Amino acid sequence: MQKYFLQTALLGLLLIGGVASAYAQDFILLRDGNLIECKVEEISQTEIRYRPIDNLDGPVFVISADRVFSIRFENGTVHVIEAVSTNEQKDIQRKFGIGLGGNFSASFGIFNVTGEENSYYGGNLDDSFTQRIIGGGFYIFFDTTYVEANLGFLFGTRVAESFVPEIDSYGDIDGISKMEIAVDISYLTLGLFGKYPVTIGSFTLFPMMGIQWDIGMSLADVTQRSVIADLTNRFWIKLGAGADMSLTDRIYFRPSFFYGINFGSQADRDGKVYYDMGFQNVGGTSFHHGLDIRAALGFRF
Repeated sequence: MQKYFLQTALLGLLLIGGVASAYAQDFILLRDGNLIECKVEEISQTEIRYRPIDNLDGPVFVISADRVFSIRFENGTVHVIEAVSTNEQKDIQRKFGIGLGGNFSASFGIFNVTGEENSYYGGNLDDSFTQRIIGGGFYIFFDTTYVEANLGFLFGTRVAESFVPEIDSYGDIDGISKMEIAVDISYLTLGLFGKYPVTIGSFTLFPMMGIQWDIGMSLADVTQRSVIADLTNRFWIKLGAGADMSLTDRIYFRPSFFYGINFGSQADRDGKVYYDMGFQNVGGTSFHHGLDIRAALGFRF
């Protein structure tokens, strides 16, 4: 019934168009059948701004777009307003979000080291070493339509192959052996990601790509900040995807995952740790990759 009424009203609006055009004015047809004679100033997804025809120099009035059926402009053009639900209106208006979440991270790497002869090693250094870091933590994020920035803390264990000097009964170095060493490690993480949201039903899906800087905060018993930075700081390039699932009008659940690559710490690239073993002209190359799985609760405002 209401649809029939609105169609009839729209037809009537078109029929009076010729008369209305002589007065150079617009008409806003509301969904309740009322008609507003005015000059339309602005149309957005959520509202219509206009000046009443009897006070064109006066203040601008605002009406919600969900109350409007159509607008007939002074040139005869008719613009029908698509109905938007209240929840969709609120989603359009709330373009920012903030949230708190947790994450699980696992990375794996290999670095190749070369160096000149060392008597304990038995020749020139040309070897490969593996490393893995597994941990978890928490993070906060600030969110806009196309950008997410986050700050977090990651705590885990680093297991890395390394050379360890063999000490004889007199306290002297008798040789060098290769073994895995596990140490506790923690990071401050800073991330910046671009995203492109696509709404499918009640879900919003988005691919993500960006960068993350891991800043080492602690490493086993090491206390010197410059040494911790050399051994742990890492710059990631990450690619992933996420989804927003609304729980209430403002609160939403966001799972996401990332795959990333980095080229190791400064110490990995320089092979600094091996100078202490007596090697000279040490250099290295390193490549690491890993997964990051996250889950967070966000709040729109």
